[in-house]
Amino acid sequence: MNNSFDRLLNQLQEHPQPNQGGVVERFEMFRRDEGGGPDRRRRTGRTVASRPVTLKVSVLKQDKDIYSSPMDIAVTCTVVVPFHLDPAQFLHALREKVPNVPPEFDLCRMVGQQRRFVVLTSLCPREIRPGNALGIAVTSQPTSQPFPTSQPTSQPIPTSQPTSQPIPTSQPTSQPIPTSQPIPTSQPTSQPIPTSQPIPTRQPLRTTQTLPTSQCVSNEHSLWVKVELVRANQINAFRGEELDCAFRAFSRTGFDPENKIDVIFVDTEGVGEGAVDEGGPAREFCTLLMRQLQHHSIFEGPEESRTLALDSVALQKGLYRVVAKMLVFCLVQGSVSPHFLSERLYRQICGLQPLPACIDDIFDPALRAKLKKIADATTLEGAREAVEEATEELSLLGSLQFVGNMNQRDELLAAALHHYVDGRKVEALQQFCEGLKIVGALEMLKAHPTVLKSVFLQAQKPLLASEIVELFKTGRVSGPGSNRRRMEARTIGFWRDWLLQVEDGESILNVGDVLAFATGLRKIPAVGFPTQPNLHFLHPEDGPAGFPTANTCALILRLPVFTLA
Repeated sequence: MNNSFDRLLNQLQEHPQPNQGGVVERFEMFRRDEGGGPDRRRRTGRTVASRPVTLKVSVLKQDKDIYSSPMDIAVTCTVVVPFHLDPAQFLHALREKVPNVPPEFDLCRMVGQQRRFVVLTSLCPREIRPGNALGIAVTSQPTSQPFPTSQPTSQPIPTSQPTSQPIPTSQPTSQPIPTSQPIPTSQPTSQPIPTSQPIPTRQPLRTTQTLPTSQCVSNEHSLWVKVELVRANQINAFRGEELDCAFRAFSRTGFDPENKIDVIFVDTEGVGEGAVDEGGPAREFCTLLMRQLQHHSIFEGPEESRTLALDSVALQKGLYRVVAKMLVFCLVQGSVSPHFLSERLYRQICGLQPLPACIDDIFDPALRAKLKKIADATTLEGAREAVEEATEELSLLGSLQFVGNMNQRDELLAAALHHYVDGRKVEALQQFCEGLKIVGALEMLKAHPTVLKSVFLQAQKPLLASEIVELFKTGRVSGPGSNRRRMEARTIGFWRDWLLQVEDGESILNVGDVLAFATGLRKIPAVGFPTQPNLHFLHPEDGPAGFPTANTCALILRLPVFTLA
């Protein structure tokens, strides 16, 4: 080609044509002094692996198969990553650079006119390009200018799980990942996904660092983070039958007691009561369920100090395990403490030295009377006579033996008590402890038995009016010096006087009933309430209000304000 260029230029010089002088001069500009073709040299390309790639990433609010509107998007940002990252490094970079991305997610792309999301199988930045083996190309915009410092993104991004903190929509994204620092590769890999159509967002995220011209971004690609949401456990509850409803829920294959719950109380017509479960219905359900668990057949003993009973049918069905799971479930999901386990059962659960068995631990009246007669015998003949009367029961316990002296009487009595109180319940206790293993409850009990004792055993003192007064803080009040403010202060005084009357027993209610009306719990949780309980006021001009009202989800108790005649 160079030789042809020289021959053509020589012919033009030897046989000049009209109006060709300018053309010859322009050709001369491209001739090298040493010959051999044009003087302009071909540019050498950059090493592809060394240049960064910019990715526009959008996080969806929930798991969706088809994109419907910009409302599906929680946030969007632009991420700059090196071209050569492997899948593990790329996923680690997304988790660090994209705000509010959960640990587990899928990367997707949007394909077709239906805007359907398809999980991306290739997880390398170098594979997320037009014309690759993925089929439909993602958005690609080659640039020749340095990457701007405040380039708005055109793609939003979803987050998966409901959180208590709002997802920021204008937070700056992270910096480009330096190639000189190794990126951990131990992060779990998920499946990423690009989109084919950019979707605008109202508040785009912006990058915070300018790239030099030598590292300008060659392509922009749009990715979608499709979060794998954890579905809440729905419990359809019927008042008065909370235990049966819980057993049905726990028997479902997809029910996970460690996941969030969504309780719907169903009325007699089969219609939900309409309350959205933001905490209040769950606490109320757990309170009612705990009360029914306290009287379940696997427990025996006084109401405030229950221990395990031996129920062979329940043992065969695994009910000890299920009931233990429900106890932890109510404690974690509804902040409802058991407060009814006996000291003996608690020590057995925690693996502490068991208490010696005594006749008072026998809750079968007939057996207790016979064993008490053996223990009260003052002569050997009286002891033998008492043992003979209890022959059938002692045979079942494996403790029947000849009594030759009073020491043998004591040994027989101790063996019978130990087997009846502890020995025959070993398998039931093991099954009960297996149920306590969810969310690590059993491990925590064994590690901190003294700290958690007040959570599982009966409280030493009842709930006091002063504790309710201290718990509920005054929320919204009227302006200082106003008549409404004066009426609100008077209402607080009436409220505190009434609590003292309830504490003194002048009402059919007790202080626990007052707390249950406002919060759904009869006792203050050991871990406290999720939000501060507040007192609000209902003025006559705000509407008719003859009685207090409560929002057990928001923990708000509203007191009516009355004017004095």
